[in-house]
Amino acid sequence: MQGVSSNEEKKMAKVLQCVLLLLLVGALSAGCSWMALPRPDLAAAERDFSTRLRWLDFSGAARHLRPEHQEAFREQFAALDGLHITDTRFVGREEMDPGYIDSRLEIDYYRLPSVTVKTRQFTLAWEYVDLGRWQQGYWRISTPFPEFP
Repeated sequence: MQGVSSNEEKKMAKVLQCVLLLLLVGALSAGCSWMALPRPDLAAAERDFSTRLRWLDFSGAARHLRPEHQEAFREQFAALDGLHITDTRFVGREEMDPGYIDSRLEIDYYRLPSVTVKTRQFTLAWEYVDLGRWQQGYWRISTPFPEFP
């Protein structure tokens, strides 16, 4: 009888260990799901915006502006016949307040019939749009795009 009870005790101990392990894994998984999503880096938004400008994808670049400024941005660049952007780069940034950053963009361009490359620098005001704990927010340009060229 004692051998049977010892085996039963070993089985119960094993079952208890498995239950505890499952509870621990479940608690860790549930804890991770309660964590807030991290704020995306502004550099990724800057890189996408400048790449779209360089490739003359003004509709795509406009998505980085507030909705009320997007149409004016598209119209501004659509009116620039013969525009060729040869390079874009962000050359600095300054955090104004948490969630608000001013960054400086340089654009190298020429506009036909001229082939002289010119450089213009702009300051763009970025704001972080927080979508809450369960969705990742994003960065967008909060002011109208300056007149170009």
